[in-house]
Amino acid sequence: MNRKRLRIFLLSADLLISLLSGWIAFQLRFNFLVPEKEVPHIQPIILWISACQLIAFFVWKIHKKNTFFQIEITEIQQLLYAVFTSACLGMGINVVHQLATGLRIIPISILVIGHFCMLFLMLSFRLLAKESVERFFPNLSKNNDIRENALLLSEKEIAYLLDREPINLDSEAIRNHLTNKVVLVTGAAGSIGREISRQLSHFPLQKLILLDQAETPLYELDLFLKEQKLPVPFEVVIADVRNAITT
Repeated sequence: MNRKRLRIFLLSADLLISLLSGWIAFQLRFNFLVPEKEVPHIQPIILWISACQLIAFFVWKIHKKNTFFQIEITEIQQLLYAVFTSACLGMGINVVHQLATGLRIIPISILVIGHFCMLFLMLSFRLLAKESVERFFPNLSKNNDIRENALLLSEKEIAYLLDREPINLDSEAIRNHLTNKVVLVTGAAGSIGREISRQLSHFPLQKLILLDQAETPLYELDLFLKEQKLPVPFEVVIADVRNAITT
């Protein structure tokens, strides 16, 4: 299941839980003996609670991350904040509506009970889902953990990974220095040389010479730069800088 479908699934499940929580709150409020006069109010109240929760989900970006396989403290906190935000939103709407019309949209007791049920059911659902996946699909859970860790790593700040302040290059000064120059990059097929070559290809050079003794990686770099269709002319040279020049 890809990330987009998983987020849609989680959002759908949480909305169903919101609807169920509203219904449970209504039943608990009246001890499972809902008066006949209150029955017409069940549906709009449940929808109001779900609408408040949906807004809170988007505010706290609950479904931005994949929370199906992993339950972390930060994600539990975000879920708690979202439910609390939804409750405050519902109470705020109640106050405004009561000031304007003298009537409440949602009884406070139902609002509080509903959000407690909502938090309990959402956490239970996530824990149950995590345990089920780990038990019946261990490989899927393991692979997802790897993808999640890789994604989190890719989103870290460069300064955090380097443990130092990033170096800000003066692109204009570099451009002025390299304009119409012939530039030789040794070790061009390596990871650092490849990146240097890629960045140099964006400057108005007279010519870019890429030198390395590794034929295959150099050929791959050659293909990569040709696919970019850059205006800078370049030449690939297979050689070792330690070799003596012979005439």
